Amino acid sequence: MEEKKVLRLVPESPYFNHVKVGVYDQNGDEWRKRCMIDVEYGESDIADIMKKLCESGKTERSDFAGLTGSEKEKATGEIIAYYKGWMYDLIKRLISSDWTAESGEDEVLDIVRDHL
Repeated sequence: MEEKKVLRLVPESPYFNHVKVGVYDQNGDEWRKRCMIDVEYGESDIADIMKKLCESGKTERSDFAGLTGSEKEKATGEIIAYYKGWMYDLIKRLISSDWTAESGEDEVLDIVRDHL
């Protein structure tokens, strides 16, 4: 089985609806940029994700803005899990390898969470 690549995810300054993230891997003693991804978390992006989560039965309602309390906390957790899986799949396709983050993944997900 192929060993997972160890990556660093380096977010740039976030905008109100997205953040660009540099993806770096180690080449000897140096880290090199492999690609950039754009993590979009605008209102319409969240609405699309909520619709998918509702259709799959992971949330009961598809309107994130209308949620409160424990419903909102549960939906936030599902949205963050969705983004984590989406980033993994996208980066895996871009670098043609399974990977694990040495750093930066939690920082990117915190940026998304802060903009919900």
